[in-house]
Amino acid sequence: MDWQTILSVLGGLTGIGSFISVIVLTGPQRRKIKAEAKHLEASAKHEEAEADEHTLDGAFKLLDKMKDQMAIQDKKYTDLEYANARFKIYLGKALKRIEYLMQGITRLIEQLESNLIKPVWRPDDWNLESEDDK
Repeated sequence: MDWQTILSVLGGLTGIGSFISVIVLTGPQRRKIKAEAKHLEASAKHEEAEADEHTLDGAFKLLDKMKDQMAIQDKKYTDLEYANARFKIYLGKALKRIEYLMQGITRLIEQLESNLIKPVWRPDDWNLESEDDK
């Protein structure tokens, strides 16, 4: 064999050896890369699940806080409704009393005038729904 053939065979064997070593060495490397990718993906999903859980916990805490505040506001509203109803009753009684007293004043003035006594004071005409306040 001549030296050129030997060099060609050695070069071919070197190429084949390199090809085989690339296949042999990159196979485990690929598996390692895929395993790392799966691990990172699983880790990311786990972190995402934890973040979702944290967000839900925060949302439920806010909802509980809002429920408590709504209960307080509902009690205040109920108390105000009760106070308003009481005020309406008191106001109705006061209006009846004013009406009764005005009728009495009118009768007293009429009695004075029937005895020919001129009253020194006479109440102004008054209408509850009038917008003019004196």
